Amino acid sequence: QLLTHSMMSSTSVPDAAHALVGLQLKAGQVPSAGLADGDTVELVNVPSSNGAPPVTASGAAADDKSGPSSSATLATGTVYAIAADANSSGGALVTVLVPRQQSQALTIAASSGQVALIRVGS
Repeated sequence: QLLTHSMMSSTSVPDAAHALVGLQLKAGQVPSAGLADGDTVELVNVPSSNGAPPVTASGAAADDKSGPSSSATLATGTVYAIAADANSSGGALVTVLVPRQQSQALTIAASSGQVALIRVGS
């Protein structure tokens, strides 16, 4: 395993303003190539496979089904760690560092498989 910058930091991660959130993402919910520790990502809300409505940033189910909007973004953060998910072909286990105030809605959506990750430029 290679050392990453996050492994060398002398400061505590997360700090008081941030949270580490674990995600189990299936193929199609995470880019298939090019994702690494330190990447900036947007975490967006997607409908679940069982038809449950997306979760809003406040953590409540969204009533408006008119399509994607800026409220679909649950959080913007940084990839802290990533590993292949041995139980899901093409899936990944990703830990992201996000602002603390966005961590609860992200965790709620992730627990029902309603999160997709988009790698963005920093």
